[in-house]
Amino acid sequence: MKDLKENGSRIVVTNANKLEYANLRAQWMAYGSIAQQVECLKAGFYEVVHKPNLQDVNAAELEELINGKATISIKDWMANTVYNEPFSKKHNVIPVSYTHLTLPTNREV
Repeated sequence: MKDLKENGSRIVVTNANKLEYANLRAQWMAYGSIAQQVECLKAGFYEVVHKPNLQDVNAAELEELINGKATISIKDWMANTVYNEPFSKKHNVIPVSYTHLTLPTNREV
């Protein structure tokens, strides 16, 4: 295991320093053990979204940018759908699909 602090493997955990040890251990478990992966993720993210563009974005807005909206407009979806052969807006399966999508969910009932 990696030392949690300089020469940590040579320090005995006692009642006096157990809180410091617990904090260092928790920090290592939460971030230190995956630091390399987090740095790679950040580097990739910043290749797509440049850091200066995030200055005015709060956490909720960032979450929406990454995940999208929780709800969608079926009317907007219908208006912007591009159909490929053999399907078209008038194909018999399309209205049935949209009807199914507009039915209330279990959460709404």
